[in-house]
Amino acid sequence: MPFVVDIYPASRELEAAAAMGLALSARKGKGFPGRRQYEPVEVLARFTLPLCTATWEADDESCTALLIDPLGLLSGSLRFDLPPDAPPQDPILDSVEEDFVALCRRLAKTAADVQPQVEEVEGLVAEAGQVQALLQDDDGGAEPAGLEETVHPDRVVERLRTRLAEYDGSAAAWTQLKQNILAHRDKLVLEINAAADEARAAGQERRAELETQVKAALAAKSKETELAGDKIREEYRKQKELLQSELERFQQQFRETGDEYWREKIKEEERRLAENEKKLASALDQLKEEERRFAAGQQERIHLFEQELEKRLAAFEQRLKRLNSAVAAFEKGVDKRLERFREQQQRISALAVSLDAGQCDREFPVVFYAARYPGNRWQVFPPQLFGSRGLRGKVAGLLGEINLPFRPAGKVAEALAAKIQALLPGHDLESRLVEQNLLKDPAFLEQAKTGLARLIDQGAVDKKYAHLF
Repeated sequence: MPFVVDIYPASRELEAAAAMGLALSARKGKGFPGRRQYEPVEVLARFTLPLCTATWEADDESCTALLIDPLGLLSGSLRFDLPPDAPPQDPILDSVEEDFVALCRRLAKTAADVQPQVEEVEGLVAEAGQVQALLQDDDGGAEPAGLEETVHPDRVVERLRTRLAEYDGSAAAWTQLKQNILAHRDKLVLEINAAADEARAAGQERRAELETQVKAALAAKSKETELAGDKIREEYRKQKELLQSELERFQQQFRETGDEYWREKIKEEERRLAENEKKLASALDQLKEEERRFAAGQQERIHLFEQELEKRLAAFEQRLKRLNSAVAAFEKGVDKRLERFREQQQRISALAVSLDAGQCDREFPVVFYAARYPGNRWQVFPPQLFGSRGLRGKVAGLLGEINLPFRPAGKVAEALAAKIQALLPGHDLESRLVEQNLLKDPAFLEQAKTGLARLIDQGAVDKKYAHLF
């Protein structure tokens, strides 16, 4: 692949100009702008690092692939919503109602209790979209870094597929548990409904018996009241006849004698007759009140029985409500967990990039440049994009530095450059880069000058830098 990844067709002259310009801009200097003395560039070398594509999904014309750093310099962090845990194996089929409700509540809590996990995968490029532009064929002439490849792409894919298979297994186990819970719930519901129907039928039978008893008691009480009324009336009649005969005798005496004494006796006797009438009415009213209270007491027996029956039937409804509520909470928790299991597939799919079939399961060389300065200080430059550097370039121009029209091709490329930069001092790669120092190659220097002239002609670099190289 070219060092400047977005110039088509690739230009070795512009690449050489970019590499030389980056090497010069990375020098350290002393003094004021315009008189600043810069350290020399001792070595400038070109090398490649491998980048692999590992197919995740594919068809005849394209694929989605994970990007793998086989050198293991990069590691990708995958944040999963929950571990692929199977549900606890609690007994269900023989659970009594109370134990089953407690089990559903416990399982609902377990299903809702999710702990996110972050898993580091060595060699996995977590920001694959940033390096998709780097997947280009090698144009030759670059020194491979020659580092040991510690990460096999197929093993990375196998590890991630295993993880997803674990999620599938957990989802199947939770689904089976849900089916078992619902089946046992249905069994208990049938038992509760059967017990409620039995209680309702027994209650209706008992109520019919109670109504028969009440009717018999009311009829007996009515007969008793009628007899008592007849007795009271008979006593009233006898007392009235006695008082009436006395009254007639007193009236006869008064008519014969006209004596005031008999007038008073007549009045007293009339008062006693009136009291006898009142006594009759009061006694009859008392009998009626007793009969009414007795009837009310009998009806209260029926009412109390109906209340007790309603409480018993309401208890069955409450048991159903509690059972269904516990199962509904469990079902909601499991459904949410199953949804999260399905979402984990997207966690990995989001890391894959869409590629042509020819780019699948391949290794691509990614071009880097390395410059050495006095004191064995190395600076590694990642692949570049052509274009304005914006504010950073303007600031560089104000400070007297060259405003190069190149910028790093993404943070992933910069991270790889930083890893190699830290590795270089004392590494075998360092000696190989020194041996192929491009500053000793006149053809490379001519390419750099030609590339710089082209950039000046295009207006990408100020013409005052015509003799920069």
